[in-house]
Amino acid sequence: MPEPASLTIHLLCMHDKDRAAYLAACARLGGPPPFAASLTLHSGALSQLPASVRLDAIVSPANSYGRLDGAFDDAISRALAPADDYHALTRAAQAVLYAEHRGWANPGSCTRVPVPPFPPPSRPTRNVWGVRHLLLCPTMRVPESVAWDKEIVYRNPEEFGALEVDRILTLDGEIQATYEANLPKNDEPQQKTAETALHQ
Repeated sequence: MPEPASLTIHLLCMHDKDRAAYLAACARLGGPPPFAASLTLHSGALSQLPASVRLDAIVSPANSYGRLDGAFDDAISRALAPADDYHALTRAAQAVLYAEHRGWANPGSCTRVPVPPFPPPSRPTRNVWGVRHLLLCPTMRVPESVAWDKEIVYRNPEEFGALEVDRILTLDGEIQATYEANLPKNDEPQQKTAETALHQ
């Protein structure tokens, strides 16, 4: 049986409510997920993340087709693609999706996409963190609300254990509506908690 993952996770929370939701879930579940060796919370946008933070991978909560041009995926493309070729990372992601999944990754899956070197004459990227991989973890088939899906945010992290990365960055705000919908209210019976969903 493979050893459990031991990841250093950097969680990027763009809004105070995102941070509060994560901390409330941790308090309810007894701490960070078991695959996290350490977890650091950061406030602000990706462009504000200090260059001193070292990352092996960034998690993209994108769509099944690997289009990296909206919300957090837009920030990822602006950071990791060459300044003169915005869609370069989308093309790299879609090439892997076509090779491994016939162009479409199931929501809840995780596909590792190597970040290409983008040699000259491309203009340099803004990859100051040393990111080598994009973890494409679709939370939806196409851009839409996924608040109805009560388990999608728990299926993606289970995939991390099979990846050869140690330090990852994920964004809480992109999946916040789904996450909040899954937090049991104090007056509701807890038929299926986040902890049981995570371990299924």
